[in-house]
Amino acid sequence: MKMNSFFGQAAIAAFAGAALFAAAPAFAQDARPKITSSSFVEKTTTDAAGKKKVTLAPTTVVVPGDTVLFVHEYVNNTTAPAPGFIINNPLPAQVQYVGSTDANIIVSVDGGKTFGKLETLKVGDRAATGADVTHVRWTFAQPIAVGQSGKVSFRGLLK
Repeated sequence: MKMNSFFGQAAIAAFAGAALFAAAPAFAQDARPKITSSSFVEKTTTDAAGKKKVTLAPTTVVVPGDTVLFVHEYVNNTTAPAPGFIINNPLPAQVQYVGSTDANIIVSVDGGKTFGKLETLKVGDRAATGADVTHVRWTFAQPIAVGQSGKVSFRGLLK
């Protein structure tokens, strides 16, 4: 029987408000694209033929060892393009970064002070790993056009 994990629920709840975004300094607070954050736990099942299938379920029950997909959806419903758009997401302490299929993601291993591709970062003399990641970030090179929407995501392992 699976039980609710208090720490897992706290990590997921912390994520819901964790996505921060930034833009050019002159960008008015109410003129930013809207971000909606959600999370899903990955469930793996095997059918009668032995074929594995991964499905996504609401994160109502999560336990250590679960892989969670964190998703940020954005939409620019303003009247002007949004230059300098950044989504910055601190990771909850109970989540270890696993990866992303988005080639534009960069991460921090020093509390959000510096960012880079994980494979280029170091912690002391050793290569950084997903366990070292404290923040994930997406920096959009092109302005987000009026009406443009999209989503970015990453996976994390619940500790």
